[in-house]
Amino acid sequence: MRSVEVQLFGAFRQYGQGATVQVALDGPATVADLRAAFARQLNSEQATALLKASAFADDERVLADTDPVPTVGALAVLPPVCGG
Repeated sequence: MRSVEVQLFGAFRQYGQGATVQVALDGPATVADLRAAFARQLNSEQATALLKASAFADDERVLADTDPVPTVGALAVLPPVCGG
């Protein structure tokens, strides 16, 4: 099992005790696996709905659910935003 540090932004800040949260993953995992593990950890319908509409990103790009979770570098969960 490994622990992945995820940076929290926007509405997700209320679910951590700071700017990051640790999410436990078993072995090699995809972003979809990370999303599921994070949802279980949040244990909130509202947070799970927000998570479904959010994206995960590394230092360089937004990740697809089928991408492997990077083993190095920062990860972030990006809630949906609107603006003009």
